[in-house]
Amino acid sequence: MPENKKVVQELTRDQIRAKMFTSHEFKREEITVFGTKIEIIQPSLGQILKAQENPDRSDAIIDLMIEYCYVPGTKEKVFEPADKDGMKKFPAGKEIVKISDAIGRMTSIDVADAEKN
Repeated sequence: MPENKKVVQELTRDQIRAKMFTSHEFKREEITVFGTKIEIIQPSLGQILKAQENPDRSDAIIDLMIEYCYVPGTKEKVFEPADKDGMKKFPAGKEIVKISDAIGRMTSIDVADAEKN
């Protein structure tokens, strides 16, 4: 009886690179906060690295909200940097936790833990 060996096709470096550098589908998740739907879009590696470079972690969740909250089905961000002071007046509670949790699911990062560092 012949052995059933799975044949693995080895790709060249150029083929591997072509596959890795082609456009990728970013995860999207709609959530409802403060009675309205927003969409969280998975950040790119570059966005994550940029966020980690920021030494001022006091506004971490606000910065994440500005970067990753979108009008559902669009590429239009809900917030902009000029909104920071107003966003600081949002009630700290389950609505903010929903956003934080969704960002965490998109990045596989524990946002609460990342804010501590």
